[in-house]
Amino acid sequence: LKSITSKDPSFYFRLGEENYYSHNFEEAIKYCSMAIDLKPEYLEAYERRGLAKFELGRFKEAIQDLNKVIEQKPFSELAYFYRGHCKDKLKDYQSAIIDYSKTIENDPTNECGYLYRANSKLMLKDFHGALQDCTKCIELSKKESSNFDYPDPDIYIIRGFTKKALGDINGACEDWKSAEDIGSDKATDLLKQYCINI
Repeated sequence: LKSITSKDPSFYFRLGEENYYSHNFEEAIKYCSMAIDLKPEYLEAYERRGLAKFELGRFKEAIQDLNKVIEQKPFSELAYFYRGHCKDKLKDYQSAIIDYSKTIENDPTNECGYLYRANSKLMLKDFHGALQDCTKCIELSKKESSNFDYPDPDIYIIRGFTKKALGDINGACEDWKSAEDIGSDKATDLLKQYCINI
């Protein structure tokens, strides 16, 4: 039985997925690569291998795998999101914004797309664009169909920095207080640093 299954690329892909979800990213890469060796156009294996490489901080390699997926599946929300995230980590914020925008275009309810695009815009000092994306992300996260199990404090932290950059320190402190209420220690530090006298 093993000799039959070992020629089946889906056998190795399943092992790759199991290892990915168990946080054994090197093993996930190995098994996804074996699946790709047997089936060179196995897009799911490229995508999972790209995500595993992302988790290991191998961002340029991850981009190569995700490019392969996007070439064949131009509506792959996950591939665009993670490619954007890789570019973000490489400080290529302008390219990251393009990929996050594609993520949102493919799924306008994707809170993570708005959140991370907001952060990239903040890095490029597009404060109004960052503020708009944060506000949209917060709006989406309050819906029952939200992808977040709980509100992500990073939304409020990023929006707080954006408001601070726009001169609205009171609004920034309100957002950091919201993040603190969710349980963010970083927000507590920001409140102590910027909001004591407000």
